[in-house]
Amino acid sequence: MGRIIIRCEAGGVAGLGHAMRMRALAQVLTQSCVDVVFVTMTPALAAVVAPLPCVPHTVLAPLPFPQYLGTVVHADDIVITDTKEYT
Repeated sequence: MGRIIIRCEAGGVAGLGHAMRMRALAQVLTQSCVDVVFVTMTPALAAVVAPLPCVPHTVLAPLPFPQYLGTVVHADDIVITDTKEYT
């Protein structure tokens, strides 16, 4: 299995629930030796997630996720999205 790519946004209309759920999921997955990568367009979320030892890779996406997908996700990765907007 490849990595788990977590695509999540937070703040504003979206709130923080998405980020908290995905952060908890990342903690459980990394305890099971799964490589987790957060992908977000929200700088504040990247700053909150980046220092966590359970999430060694945080990517601040310069483009909406569908356009950025090919530069981050590999063929054997699994993508999880938790957001109100799927851009």
